[in-house]
Amino acid sequence: MDNYIIIHGSFGSKDGNWFPWLKNELEKDNKDVVVPQMPVGVGNQNFENWSKVLNELKINENTIIIAHSIAPIFVCKYLITNKIKVKKLIFVCGFNNYLGIDKDFDAVNEPMFIENFEDIKEYCNDIICYYSDNDPYVKFEVEKSFADAISNEQHIIKNGEHINAESGYTKFEEILKVLWKEEKLMTLLASWAAIDTHGISSAYIVSDSRISWGNKKYFDFGKKVFASKKYPEIFGYAGDVLFPSIVLSQIIDMIDTDVLFDESMTCSKKNKIVFEKLQYSFSKYPDVYGDNLIQIIHISRDTMVDKYPNFHHYLLTWNRKYGWSKEEKVFPIKSGILNVLGSGKNSKKIIMKDINLA
Repeated sequence: MDNYIIIHGSFGSKDGNWFPWLKNELEKDNKDVVVPQMPVGVGNQNFENWSKVLNELKINENTIIIAHSIAPIFVCKYLITNKIKVKKLIFVCGFNNYLGIDKDFDAVNEPMFIENFEDIKEYCNDIICYYSDNDPYVKFEVEKSFADAISNEQHIIKNGEHINAESGYTKFEEILKVLWKEEKLMTLLASWAAIDTHGISSAYIVSDSRISWGNKKYFDFGKKVFASKKYPEIFGYAGDVLFPSIVLSQIIDMIDTDVLFDESMTCSKKNKIVFEKLQYSFSKYPDVYGDNLIQIIHISRDTMVDKYPNFHHYLLTWNRKYGWSKEEKVFPIKSGILNVLGSGKNSKKIIMKDINLA
C-alpha cells in the first residue's frame, strides 16, 4: 500500500500552508499520510537533524513524498545519500541555490544543497515539479532549472508566488488531481518531442492497443491514437475507453471535412474548439462513468514561423470530482518525453530507448 510524506520548508510548520488540507483529503481516501514537524531555525535546521526525522519514517518503493521550498533538495540529498528508492516525488517551488535575500534563510538552506542532485533520477523515475512564474523568493530561472534537471513532468502556476499561505494557497488542488487521477488510469499513453538547434521539429503520441475489463478480459486491437489527414493535429487518450474513442473519431472526421477548423486558426483556438466539443458531447452522454477517468492529449501545430513549426501540447482531463479541466504542457529543452500516463508509465525508460531519444 502506498504511503505519503509531506515535508514543509525552512522556518515552516507541519500545520502551515496547504499541508493540513492535503493530509485531510488523502486520509478521506484511507491513505497513510505523515506530515512531520522538521527542526527549524538557525542552529536547528540542517541536513543531519532533518535526516533524523526521516530515519524514523517508513520510506520505500511504495512511498510518495510531497515537498515544498527547501524540502525538495533536502529529499534529493537524503535519498541519494541513503540510496533509497521511492515511488513518486512531487516538488513544489524547489531549488538548489542561495536565495540571497535573507542571511538566516541562506544559513539554514546551505546544508541541504547538493551538487549531484540529478542523481535523484536513479532513485525515483516519477518526479513532478510545480513552480510559479512570479515567486518573490526564488527566481523563476532557478526553479525552472531545478525542474528541467530532474522532472519528467512540470507545471507552471501563473501568479502562484511561493505557492504558500501567504500567496493564498491554503489548498493546492493541482497536487490532489495528479494523485487522484493516476490511481484510476489503466493504460499507457506517451507523448514526446524531437528538438533540434532551431527548436521543436516534431511531436508524437504513442499508446498500447489493449482495452481491458477487470483483470482477466482484454482486447489487444483497440485504437487510442487519432490523427487528422488534413491538419497537423493528433490526439490520444488514456483511462476509460468508450466516450473518447467515439468522440475523437467524430472530431477527426469534422476536422478533415473543414467543419471545425480552418487554416488561419492558431493552436489555442483549435484546442478551445476541441475542448468545447468534448464538453458538449459529454453533456449529452449517459451518466454512467462513476469514478472512471478520461485523459486526452492534443498536440497541435501552428503555421510555420520563420520556416519552423510552432507546436503546442494540451492535456484535457475529466473525473467525477473535478469535472473537465485542461492545461498546456511545457515542452522540454531537449528531445524527450512530454507526458506519460497510465499504469504503464514506469515503462518510459524503455520508450526513450526504443525511439532513440535518450
